[in-house]
Amino acid sequence: MKRFIFALLFTSLVVLAFAQKSAIRVEVTGKGSPLVFLPGFGCPGSVWNQMVEILKKDHECHVVTYAGFDGVQPVDTLWFSSVEQSIGQYISARHLENVTVVGHSIGGTFGLMLCTEPRNQVKKLVVVEMLPCIGMMMIPDYKPEYITFDNPYNQKLLAMNTPDFKSMQKQMAANMCSDTTRQRQIVDWMMMANRKTYVYGYTELLLTDLRETLKTIQQPVLILAAGKYPTKEQILKIYEDQYLNLKNKNLKFVDNSAHFVMYDQPQKLSEELTNFINAE
Repeated sequence: MKRFIFALLFTSLVVLAFAQKSAIRVEVTGKGSPLVFLPGFGCPGSVWNQMVEILKKDHECHVVTYAGFDGVQPVDTLWFSSVEQSIGQYISARHLENVTVVGHSIGGTFGLMLCTEPRNQVKKLVVVEMLPCIGMMMIPDYKPEYITFDNPYNQKLLAMNTPDFKSMQKQMAANMCSDTTRQRQIVDWMMMANRKTYVYGYTELLLTDLRETLKTIQQPVLILAAGKYPTKEQILKIYEDQYLNLKNKNLKFVDNSAHFVMYDQPQKLSEELTNFINAE
């Protein structure tokens, strides 16, 4: 009896410690095999609502929101590593097995990292609109050592007033989604973001290069690319080059969609997700 009480107390302390240190918020719905939904940068887990509504009939959906976004308390340590560790800890603490991870944008980056450890818990991965080294697309002659946290652009973003920051977000959203109502929602989410998390978290993403890490990933990975510029062929070439080291992959292009595929082509996305998740 004493051993049982001690074990129960120890488990409670572990769960409490996880809750106190976690850099994520998770909402769970549905029943069945587990799916973990990871949103893009600045977005809450609710960006996946339409897909969750479809898939929760047969799956237990764990929908993640990151620290610093949608009212979740920011973290004092490095944001990227804190979020990554918290997702892995959550999967372990909940004893989730044979998990399918679905990640949009930076959520796909976290998904790739989850496939390396805990390797036995992640069964499949879906990456929607994310490259293993996004910095190569943003910075000419990319090298991680070129990127610093304290740089003029970051200083400008941190000091930017609210109207100017919102104007910038409107311009970005217009290129990421065709639906104007959805564009306004995206802008609202970005305006809610903790400014330091927004600035420094994205800097950490630019520092991340997983191209060599892909060699260690054994799980099946569905990669969905989209975009209207420059061309479909050029986009696919970029994806093929960056995912060269990933052996067990299925790369597909989603026509008539910008970055937010779940908004521009929800039916196509739901079909791809359902087919991939249910495939043996």
